[in-house]
Amino acid sequence: MATFDALNRAYTFLSFLVALIISFFGWPELTVIFIIIGYYFSFYVVATIIGESSGWHHQALKIYSLILAVIITIFAVIYWRCGLVQNGEQIDVSFLTSIYFSVTTWTTLGYGDFSPVERIRHITSIQAILGYVSLGVLITLASGYINNMATNRKEVREHKARLKQEREQGETDS
Repeated sequence: MATFDALNRAYTFLSFLVALIISFFGWPELTVIFIIIGYYFSFYVVATIIGESSGWHHQALKIYSLILAVIITIFAVIYWRCGLVQNGEQIDVSFLTSIYFSVTTWTTLGYGDFSPVERIRHITSIQAILGYVSLGVLITLASGYINNMATNRKEVREHKARLKQEREQGETDS
C-alpha cells in the first residue's frame, strides 16, 4: 500500500510539473489536461494524508493549499502567455495581472474588467469549475482542522482538570 501511495504522490507532483512546463510553451489545452490529472490524484493524496495522520487535517490542509496555489499559478501562466481582453481589445498583461485574473476566475468572482481571449474561453470555465470544487474541499479541510483543534483543546482542559482534582484529593487525603 505504501508503494501505491508513493506513486499517487509522484503522479500528482509530475502532473503539475508537466502542466507548468507545458504552459510556458503556449499549449493551454494540453496544460489543462495535466492539471486535471494532477488534481484527480491530489484527492487521493489528501485523503491518504488524513488517514495516515489519524484524522488530523493540518498536513492535508497545507498540501492542498499548496496544490491550489500551483493550479492558480499555472492558469496565470496560460493567461499571461495568451493575453486577455480589456475594453474589447486583446492586450498583453503583466504576470501580476494574470495572477489577479486567475484568482478572480478561480473564485468565480469575475469583476469583468478583463476577459479571456477567444482561444482560451473554455479554459476559464474549467478553472471556474475547479474553483467550485476546490473551495468546497478547502472549506471541508479547514473545518476539519478547526474541529480537531477544538477537540484537542477540550481534551487538554479535561486532562488538566483531572490532574488538578487528583492533586487536590491527594492533598486532602494526607
